[in-house]
Amino acid sequence: MGLAQGSVLSPLLYLLYTAEICVGLPARVTALQFADDVTLLSRRPILADVLHRLQEGLETLAANLSRNGASLSPEESAVCLITRRKVPDDAPPLHLHNFRIPLVPSAHCLGLIFYSKLSWTVHNRDLRQRCAQRLAFMQSMAGTSWGAHPSLLRTLYVSVIRPLLDYGAARVEIDAPIQHYPPSRQERIGSSLGPASDKILPSLANTILSRPWSG
Repeated sequence: MGLAQGSVLSPLLYLLYTAEICVGLPARVTALQFADDVTLLSRRPILADVLHRLQEGLETLAANLSRNGASLSPEESAVCLITRRKVPDDAPPLHLHNFRIPLVPSAHCLGLIFYSKLSWTVHNRDLRQRCAQRLAFMQSMAGTSWGAHPSLLRTLYVSVIRPLLDYGAARVEIDAPIQHYPPSRQERIGSSLGPASDKILPSLANTILSRPWSG
């Protein structure tokens, strides 16, 4: 049993198939679902209460999926406790099908990396690395005696680099508007969000085809 890949009805049928998998979750437990990824969230002042509710939510989710002939993958699951407080060593772990779900310092959710210490350090580091890989490819196309046309380089930048910078960029405004940050932090944010913008202009200027086409 499955859905035909590429069929126009497949997304609708999948939504109907998974519409009730999050029914019956405990109070103060929220589920975020994107395709076949599910994230359970809970926020409480007491850690033991959070873990207890998440364990109940995990069991409810697993039971709902089982009724539909599906299951969760314990090996691909993880727990991330986002708090500035020290997590005690004796914190009760979460289990799924007698498998202990590991506690990790950061977790992916909808394209963002959430760090347990309430900062975007890990996400920004990953963002710079992904932008640098794409930028290296662009720079290989722009030499001092040859190169791609500037319009092509700009199209590549807008297509493969700019979306990475724009997606989730509002995260830097969560605590306060960026103009309220100290200058040192503004500079760090700028270098995190726009590592390619400082290098794309020299690439355009160095290409042999930086002048307009002559015919």
